[in-house]
Amino acid sequence: MLPWTKITLDRQSFYGVLPSVALLFALAFYLHWRGMILLRGLMDVLGCAVLISYAGLVWSYTAISFALPLADERLLGLDRSLGFDWLAFAHVIDGIPLLAAALFAAYQSFMYQLLLLPLLLVVLGYAPRGYMLVAAFGLLCMSASVISIWFPALGAHVALDVDPASLENLNPYFGYAFLKQFHAVRDSVSFSLSADRAAGILTFPSVHAGTAFLCAWAASAVRVLKWPMVILNIGMAVSAISHGSHYFVDILAGIGIAILVVAVLKACIRGRIASLGRYPAPHPVR
Repeated sequence: MLPWTKITLDRQSFYGVLPSVALLFALAFYLHWRGMILLRGLMDVLGCAVLISYAGLVWSYTAISFALPLADERLLGLDRSLGFDWLAFAHVIDGIPLLAAALFAAYQSFMYQLLLLPLLLVVLGYAPRGYMLVAAFGLLCMSASVISIWFPALGAHVALDVDPASLENLNPYFGYAFLKQFHAVRDSVSFSLSADRAAGILTFPSVHAGTAFLCAWAASAVRVLKWPMVILNIGMAVSAISHGSHYFVDILAGIGIAILVVAVLKACIRGRIASLGRYPAPHPVR
């Protein structure tokens, strides 16, 4: 689809990862042939997670490149209609140093969770959850990108004119770091997308919040992981408001899409779990 958009790829930044991913899939085929199904699963989920992450970047930039009118006022209006005061919420977080630091760490756990959790699920014998987590993330990114075509937004930090110097503990970095890329892809006649400089530029729906739900759901099948991951991902969803500059409705929409994606995937694979391979101590999808 890219030839019909203003976006071209910086091939070196994108294609440089392909030899490593090709090696992962080659190893997966070899390990499957040797009957080493557990190790094959590790190659599968890692290779697919990397590819989907790169594809998600392209989808998100393509969505914003259509440069439809900014939706910040509409999103703020929806927040107000729900009784949510963004500035009051941010000031509460800013007034609690330990909470502000914990939420900043939770926000940054996004990519670590996406890469490590599927691997851990496969190792622990919950391969269907690992596969579904990666697939669900891909569907979440695709859905959020399509919806975001009509809801490009600068985020609450900018729309509400929050002065970074006025914040004592809340780190506003991610509320502003994406703006250069956001404006560049909207305003340029043509845009070269580099994976090295790319940023998360979607506001509505929140991919961070949707991913938080997906990770918490995937980990809930493992008793020792369930509550630590639930707590971490509640933090990641909340931090998308305070640190990621999202509106409250962004969070609701991201979680809603994630719930729908999980339901669709479960319906699609019901009765077909055995096709995922002979994993040790297989566990059903719930």
